[in-house]
Amino acid sequence: MATPQFNIRLDLDLKEAFFEKARSEGTNATELIIGWIKDYLEIEKPTNAIPLDALDRRLDDRLAALESQLIQRLDSRIDERLGKRRAA
Repeated sequence: MATPQFNIRLDLDLKEAFFEKARSEGTNATELIIGWIKDYLEIEKPTNAIPLDALDRRLDDRLAALESQLIQRLDSRIDERLGKRRAA
């Protein structure tokens, strides 16, 4: 038997932002919505939910990578500007 579907109407930009954020957090819209419904109905969540400490570590790792990329870009821009000043 097929799993029933639940359709809702919402703004396209809101839908796309929701799907993208879910994807960036390693989940999907269906898992989030089912989790919210189960929370609302006070039904136990599935055991495949990401533990908060694991999610926190993933976020820390991602933030560290982004900080490193930002520092590299800033250093590169500073070097470019200093090089242009010396050449002038």
